[in-house]
Amino acid sequence: IPGIFFSLEMTREQFMVNCIAELLQINNQDIQTGRLSEYDYKRIEELKQTVFAKNFIIYDKSGITPTEIRSVLRKGIEKYGIGWFAIDHVGKQKLKGSTKGMTREQIVTECTSENKNMAKEFDLACIELTQLTKETSKRTDMRPRIGDIRDSLSIESEADAVILIYRPEHHGMKYDANLEGLAELQLEKNRNGPLGNFAAKYIGQYAQFVNHEAATELERPESEVF
Repeated sequence: IPGIFFSLEMTREQFMVNCIAELLQINNQDIQTGRLSEYDYKRIEELKQTVFAKNFIIYDKSGITPTEIRSVLRKGIEKYGIGWFAIDHVGKQKLKGSTKGMTREQIVTECTSENKNMAKEFDLACIELTQLTKETSKRTDMRPRIGDIRDSLSIESEADAVILIYRPEHHGMKYDANLEGLAELQLEKNRNGPLGNFAAKYIGQYAQFVNHEAATELERPESEVF
C-alpha cells in the first residue's frame, strides 16, 4: 500500500540509507561509504525507481505543520492513492502562525489532534513516532512504560494502539546467547483487542526488526485489556 513518511529529523538521503539496508539487507555502513558491488548498485537503483518513486514517498521538510501535511496528503491521495502516513517524530511538528504563550505540550497536543482528524477525514492509517522521557533510565531494568511518552499525554490518549520497543542489550543487559538481539514489542494500548508483549530480533547492520526464532510470544495477564 503506497504511503508517505514525514521525516522531520533525518534528511531524505539519511532515511533512504536505512530503508535500503533493511529492504535489501546490505550493511548500512557499506552504503554510506560506497563499498558496494555492481550488483548492489543495480538493486539499489531498481528500488529507487519502484518503491521510492511510487509506493514509499519520503517528505523531509523540518518543522512541518498539520496544514502542510494536509496539503501533501491530498496530493498523495490524488497522485499515488496512498493508504497511510507516518510522522517521525511528532514532537518536531509545529503549528501555523504564532504560538507565543503556548507550551510545548500544548503545541504537540494540537498537532496530535489534527493528525488524527486528517486520518479520519482521508480514511488513512496514521503512525506517529515519538520519543520517551529519561524516566526509563531511573529504573533497574530500564523498561519503558506508557507514561514515559515525551511532550504530551495526548499522544497516548488519541492513539488507537501504542507500541513501545524495549531492547535490553541497548542498555548493556545480556540474555542467553540464543536470545541475542532480543527486542520486546510492548503493545501497551489496543482499543480493539488484548495487550501483549511480542519478541523480535534487531539486526543493527540492516536497521531491521525480524521475527525471533528462539523466542516465543511473551506472556501478559489476559485481564490486562484496555
